[in-house]
Amino acid sequence: MSISLRSGQHVDLPSQQRRLRHLRSISARKLTLADEEYTLLDAYFTLHVPGCKQEFYKSEVIRQSLNPNWAALDPHSMVNKTDTAIPAFQIKVWALMSKEFIVVIDWLVDLGALVYVGETVQYKSTADPPNSLIFGMFNGYYAAPPEHYSRLSREALEASLSLKTLTVARSSASRSYSKWTLISVVEACQELSRLRGNILSLKKRIGQRIDSSVVEGNRRQQCEAARVRIRLLRDDLDRQAIQERCESMALEKLKDTVREKASSLKQSQVELANLEARLTDERLKLTSRSNSLFKLNAQASYRRSDLLCQLTRVFPIEMNGERSCILGIKLPDAGSYSGSDDDQVAAALGYVCHLVFVISQILGVPLTHPVSPSSSTSCIRNEIRNDLTGSEREFQLFARTKNRERFSYGVFLLNQNIAQVRPRPQLYSDFGLAVDVPG
Repeated sequence: MSISLRSGQHVDLPSQQRRLRHLRSISARKLTLADEEYTLLDAYFTLHVPGCKQEFYKSEVIRQSLNPNWAALDPHSMVNKTDTAIPAFQIKVWALMSKEFIVVIDWLVDLGALVYVGETVQYKSTADPPNSLIFGMFNGYYAAPPEHYSRLSREALEASLSLKTLTVARSSASRSYSKWTLISVVEACQELSRLRGNILSLKKRIGQRIDSSVVEGNRRQQCEAARVRIRLLRDDLDRQAIQERCESMALEKLKDTVREKASSLKQSQVELANLEARLTDERLKLTSRSNSLFKLNAQASYRRSDLLCQLTRVFPIEMNGERSCILGIKLPDAGSYSGSDDDQVAAALGYVCHLVFVISQILGVPLTHPVSPSSSTSCIRNEIRNDLTGSEREFQLFARTKNRERFSYGVFLLNQNIAQVRPRPQLYSDFGLAVDVPG
């Protein structure tokens, strides 16, 4: 167990230092003059370094008081160069007598020998001896030990007896006590002894009762502490019971939630199994459809090849010398039309245009430049260029001599359509078809 002490707090240890700088106040109790009754006095005190008559501190004068409480000591009021670390000093209390202040108390005070009285002192107390001093230090009050006052009383008594001793002649001396007076004194002493015994026994019984009351008080205190602990334990037990019920309810709710989730999970698993079965069926159907589509594609490819093969018989292209002929009409070379009739050229281009159109229909390929196959009056359109509008998009594949530039451009567009349907030579080679058209 650790004990923390505040600065300036009394500690009942011999090692605690007590110095002049710790002194806060000085008070007197039952201030009287020698051989006089208690009367109200004007008093002040002075502090001296031991062995020095000159005081280093002088208090204010308290008027008409038996128990003067002087103001707190002001360190700034002390004489300069006063050592406040000294453990002892001389104090003189002066009282007014016949218009002159005389010394009533002259003590050499050792601060380390003072006895702790308490944190407070009474202004008027019958227990204080005459001419007693109280010193304030460390948030408490200190006084001289009781044996100091006993010694002072004994010395004062001896001094008074020595002053009152008289010397008389033996002849003039007489007995001071008679027989019956001595018997009365003896009986009084015996009665006093008996009373002292009764007082001692009474004190013993009072002490026993006090001890028993202390024990009973301790027992009651322990019982009350036990009741408090029991009450606290019961409150703690009730709180734990409530907490346990809350946790049980939360656990039941959690279990219900888990059951619901487990049920929904089972239902989801059943639905997942059904979906997987449906997925398997759909996969089988897709596989079957894929196979059917593959067969249909194969049949369509075969049918296209057959149609293209038949197309070679509808539009036969044969070699006549160095030039090719289509349906017996010679095909001129592109850009070289010398020695060719315009009608023959128009008819040949019309057949080629019709052939390209039919091939695009068989292959399912839309032509880049739409054509209007009309034998010797065929036309081709350019839908790509944005600078052409209306009838300017249509180019004739006849009347070569009337507008040669538009005719040549139409032949150029027709060659682009031929190049568009040429990248699939497999369909042609399977049936021995020609890949391109000469010229």
